[in-house]
Amino acid sequence: MINKYLQQEMPVVGGVIAELQEFIDQNPNVREVRKGLAIKLVYQSYLYEEIQTIIGVSLGSITFFKNKILVLYYSVV
Repeated sequence: MINKYLQQEMPVVGGVIAELQEFIDQNPNVREVRKGLAIKLVYQSYLYEEIQTIIGVSLGSITFFKNKILVLYYSVV
C-alpha cells in the first residue's frame, strides 16, 4: 500500500499552495486555518521547527496535518 503512494507523483506544489491559500482565506475556523497554514508552509519548504515557532503547534501536529492532507489527496485521485 505504501509503495502505491511512493510511485505516484506528489501533488503539484503551486496548485496545492493556491488551494491551501483559498481554504485559509475562506475558513472562519481558527483551528482549520492553522492546519492549512502549517501545510502551506511545509510545501513552501519551511522547516517543521520554523512552522512550530510561527504557528505555535507541535511537531507531531504538523506531521499529522500533512499526512491527513496527503491521504485525502490520494483518496480523491
